[in-house]
Amino acid sequence: MGEVMQLTLQELKERAIAEFGEELERATPESVQRFVALVHAELSSQMKRGQFVVVDETSDSYLDVMRRFFRKALDMPAEEAAILLWLTAIEWLFSSIEE
Repeated sequence: MGEVMQLTLQELKERAIAEFGEELERATPESVQRFVALVHAELSSQMKRGQFVVVDETSDSYLDVMRRFFRKALDMPAEEAAILLWLTAIEWLFSSIEE
């Protein structure tokens, strides 16, 4: 999470509205999953060549991993944190909805 994010909050807003509609009315579990996966893939590809993402999770629970994620978000620049938290929140919301 130490990389500089190339996506701005305004760009995310514009893309989300273009994809889902002004009030996100076209968002479905499937379309949200595709959108979030695409944005995460784009953000990951922005890393400099030769860098590696090291997942060093020593805990046994998903809850512990997410606690660390949310704690790290508090140390991020505000715009970067807002983007990652928004992507996480919309993904969680729509993963819990059945059509």
